Amino acid sequence: ERLSSLEELQHVLKKPNTAAKYIEKHSSFLSQQQASVEEYQEALDLIDRLIKTREVGAAHGNAMIILSEASYVELLLDLLDHEDLTVGVMASQIMTELHSHGGEALELQIQKCPDGMNKLLQRLPDSSREEVRNQAIVLIQQLTSTNEEMKKTVVFNEGFDILFGIIRSEGGATDAGVVVQDCLQIYNNILHDSETCQRLFFGMGVHLILKLTDFFDPSILEFISTSKISSNNDRTDMDDDSSGDGSSAIPIIVSSAAFWIARKGPLELVNAALSLLYRLMDGNPQIGQQLSNLIIKVTAARQGINIPENVMVPQLRFGWKIAVGDERRDITLISLLSESYIFNGSCVGGCWNPEAALFLKDSLNVDFDVLSALLSGEPDCFAKSCLCVLEKLLSTDDTASDMLIQFVLAPPPPPSLGDGDDSFDFGASGTEASQPLGTGTMMLKLVLEGGNKILNCNQFSSVTVNAFRNDLELAERAANVLAVVFTNSSLLARDLSTTISTSHISSTLILNRMKSGGVNSENKLLLTFLMLSAERTTRMPQGSGYSLLVAILRLLSTMVCGCERATKLVLEDPANLFVLVLATAESESAGVPPIAQTVSCLFLGCCFLALKDAAAEEASGDPSNVSGGLINKRMFISMIDSRIGFSRFTDLLKKPLISANSSLYVDFFISSGFRIFYEKQLESIRNGIIEFYAGGSSNTANSAQQQVIEMQQQKIAELEKAVALAISERGTQLQNAPSNINGEHVVELTRLKSSIESSRRETLN
Repeated sequence: ERLSSLEELQHVLKKPNTAAKYIEKHSSFLSQQQASVEEYQEALDLIDRLIKTREVGAAHGNAMIILSEASYVELLLDLLDHEDLTVGVMASQIMTELHSHGGEALELQIQKCPDGMNKLLQRLPDSSREEVRNQAIVLIQQLTSTNEEMKKTVVFNEGFDILFGIIRSEGGATDAGVVVQDCLQIYNNILHDSETCQRLFFGMGVHLILKLTDFFDPSILEFISTSKISSNNDRTDMDDDSSGDGSSAIPIIVSSAAFWIARKGPLELVNAALSLLYRLMDGNPQIGQQLSNLIIKVTAARQGINIPENVMVPQLRFGWKIAVGDERRDITLISLLSESYIFNGSCVGGCWNPEAALFLKDSLNVDFDVLSALLSGEPDCFAKSCLCVLEKLLSTDDTASDMLIQFVLAPPPPPSLGDGDDSFDFGASGTEASQPLGTGTMMLKLVLEGGNKILNCNQFSSVTVNAFRNDLELAERAANVLAVVFTNSSLLARDLSTTISTSHISSTLILNRMKSGGVNSENKLLLTFLMLSAERTTRMPQGSGYSLLVAILRLLSTMVCGCERATKLVLEDPANLFVLVLATAESESAGVPPIAQTVSCLFLGCCFLALKDAAAEEASGDPSNVSGGLINKRMFISMIDSRIGFSRFTDLLKKPLISANSSLYVDFFISSGFRIFYEKQLESIRNGIIEFYAGGSSNTANSAQQQVIEMQQQKIAELEKAVALAISERGTQLQNAPSNINGEHVVELTRLKSSIESSRRETLN
């Protein structure tokens, strides 16, 4: 009889009016609670068939009939607690299917039911009814996807603790099956885009955060126990959160997130880690100070175990061994971000991803979407993202930049590795004992090694350049990171940089790490060595050295900024004035790229700002400041005007801001901080030039413009005498015998006359 009844119902499923009658009849029957278990199952099976029929329109219509009455939904919630497991599972499955037809409608009806969501949550702690519990978890996952009220209901009813109880009973992080993943997805749903739930989460203390951390601890990948996670970090007492805001848990969260950056994959976790770090530090200087000295433990990468078999993840160069015989490495967060930018990994784009489909899909809300950038053809996105996060860290805590620069002069002591161990290899290959170097020194070492390769090359060719191209690329990237460090440093760091740049290379403990060559580097000042390297790049074939030239001059601009001593050291050597030539119109015609011309103008402008005028030097009363009239603002600005011209000089400086998206300047602004630095310097340079033109001193005779004009007029008089003498000696006129006269005098005379007239017009304007 029941079978014939079911067969009859199959024919009426397509008729909404008839289906509504059957739904109403069976719902009334189920609510009487007098039927047998078999009758309950058959009635629920019928309802399930009504909303799962192959006719999509009929199935949706039938589902909406059920969702139109709160009593129907309340009945299904009550059946979750039925003594028969099958009845409870079927009731939960029906609600899951109803959610797919009308999620908002089901959520509304559950909220209307007395203790509606609570009835569902009560099924979770009951491990004796595992099948009902698991199906309820799937339903809760759907209900908390977007509904804010559902999220709050879960949180207020101890949902976090209940979910972790399920996770623990299912084996936790060491055996993360489907149920564990579903519970974690509910966590993600609740915290995503819900400020209220996030505040409640952190208000509960750090124990929940520590439990979540298990799923990101690197030792899970090697199947090592995580019971000592707190002692391994040994940075903060994670069990004592006196602040109550969860801030003491920040280091362990960051350590777990940063691990994936060190592992360089999977890409989705790298996205999440970079975004997490950036958001934590954005507007939170206290957190930035916490993270500046944070140490991260990184386990060894093993192909086919914790990374794909076809992926090579190189050993950390800026890290150091934890203990004798331990393959793990310790590395500071600053060092990790710096290394990730400089070396950029051996994987495509610097990261790897499993061949399987993306498992997090669109559930991540990321600021640095490395994956999408790679797919769109931007191969350097991982490195740039790391540099951006590094700059955010340095900008929140300028003492971090100061320490990086300070360690160039005084490297930190190595950690204790036990008696008889000489394996400490901070940045070394691990094959020799070495004195430890700080991260700042390591980056400076890479820059100097690149310069050393260039200076020791007797003859440039495409073959020789290709032989050390990798060294030049590392030097370029290291110079970029150092530029970011200097732009975010304090006055203390600027004083330290002056000491470094005006010291001999041997005093920085770097010389013994550089291979000897034809150039005697030991007796050279660091600043002089960098200028020599920059000049040498201009001789490399086919413009292959310009990218390194730009990086070095960008770094030098940040180093000499506000440092008169370093600036004078540069300008006292005539060989360093090649920078003036780079920005001339003749160099542009010779093929010097615009970005190289602009960065040379930036360097010259920073030197101009660092210098004092003669009157200021004399007024200071400090004999060390008086340059004898050879190097001061007035003389230097006249050199810029005579060789480049103020109009061209300022136009070149403005071009990156006007054409920032142009392919000519796409890599000029390596970071947002450097752009801010550049804009400030440009404004100061323009104001400085205007001040000189306007005669900042009360004595107009001492104005820079007047001095420039006087020097030009004197030079014109000398050239006119030379031309007149040449004409007189040969007894002929200039126009009849131009070949017999010194052509350079004539050209220089014409140019100076044009220059002085142009200067006068600019002054009037």
